[in-house]
Amino acid sequence: MFIKILFLLLLVTIAELNKNFNSNLNENTTIVPTNDFLTNNISNQQKIQSKNYTQIYQQLLNKISTHCISDREYEELYSNKLKAGLVSWFLPFLVDGGIKQIGLNEIRSKLKLKKQKINYLNIVKEEFEDKNKKDLNNTLNYLQNKIRFYSLNKIANLLFWQEDVIIAENFLDKNFPEIRKLFQLKNEEMEIEKKPFETIEEILLQFILMRNNIKEAIRESNSESTSATPYFGFFTFNCSDTKFQENQIKN
Repeated sequence: MFIKILFLLLLVTIAELNKNFNSNLNENTTIVPTNDFLTNNISNQQKIQSKNYTQIYQQLLNKISTHCISDREYEELYSNKLKAGLVSWFLPFLVDGGIKQIGLNEIRSKLKLKKQKINYLNIVKEEFEDKNKKDLNNTLNYLQNKIRFYSLNKIANLLFWQEDVIIAENFLDKNFPEIRKLFQLKNEEMEIEKKPFETIEEILLQFILMRNNIKEAIRESNSESTSATPYFGFFTFNCSDTKFQENQIKN
C-alpha cells in the first residue's frame, strides 16, 4: 500500500514538472510567422540583387524621347529674346552644352572637385573642394586637358554665351530630370570615385557615350514636339499650352 502511494506521488511530481517545463518553454520561445519570415528573406534578396543598369538607362531614355515639349517650355530657352531665333535654329548646340555641363559636374561631384561652367574654347581650371588637398601628381592638369578635349565646340562658342548654357541646364533639369539621373547612375555603375585620375579618359569616354544617347533622345522629343521646319526661328508646336497662348496674346 505504501509503495502504491509513493508511486502515485512520483507520477504527480513528474506531471507537474512537465507542466512547468512546457510553460517556461512557451514563455521564452518566439514564434516567427511564416509570412514575416518570407517577407524578410525577399527584402534581403532585393537589397542584395544588383541593379539592372542597362534596363534603367533605357527606361529613362524612353521617358526623355517621348516627352512632348510645349511652347511654354520652349519659351524657357528663349529668356534672352535677342537670341530667340538662334535658339530655334541651333537648339541642338545649346542643349548639348547643357547636357555636357550636367554630366561633367556630376563627374566632378564624385571626384570631390568644385563645379565649373562649360568653356567651349579654353581650359577650365579644376579645383578640389577641399582647399587643403594638394595636387601631388599633377593630376588636375591631366584632367583639365582631357575635359577640354571633350568640351570643344567652336560653333557653339560663336552662337552662345555661358549664361545661355546655364539657362539650358536649368531647362533640362526642370523638364528632363532623367538626364542628371542617367549621369549619376553611370557614375555609380562605374564607381568612378574609386578610380585613379589616370583612368579619367575611360570615365569621359563613358560620359560621351551617355551624352550621345541623351542627345538622340532629346532629338526625338524635339521632332515629336514640333511639326514644321523652323522658318525665321518659328515652329508649329504640337503640345501647345492654351493658357500660355492666351497670356502671350494679352501681352
